[in-house]
Amino acid sequence: DGQIGTFGPAAVQFEKEAGLNVFPNPSNGSIVHLSFDRRSSGEFLLVIRDVTGQVFYSKIVPEFASGDFLMSFDSSHRLPPGLYIVEATSSQKAYQQKFVVR
Repeated sequence: DGQIGTFGPAAVQFEKEAGLNVFPNPSNGSIVHLSFDRRSSGEFLLVIRDVTGQVFYSKIVPEFASGDFLMSFDSSHRLPPGLYIVEATSSQKAYQQKFVVR
């Protein structure tokens, strides 16, 4: 009908998708924090790759109560600047998230 109207603010609630969060993003390459859904049990394989597929970090993480995991790299193993993909894989779930190192 061609009419234009103005409406007041409306509350919108977004559900956080269960999965993997990487922070800080961008990172400085020394410390990477991971927070992921721990509703699945068992150990996880954590892998960090660059966009070409080169593996920079790989570790099996045993089951733990918290969903937080801290990876720190000393200066000789610091991640060089670039785009990375972190993967957390268990027998039940697989997560993947991109992050940037400046």
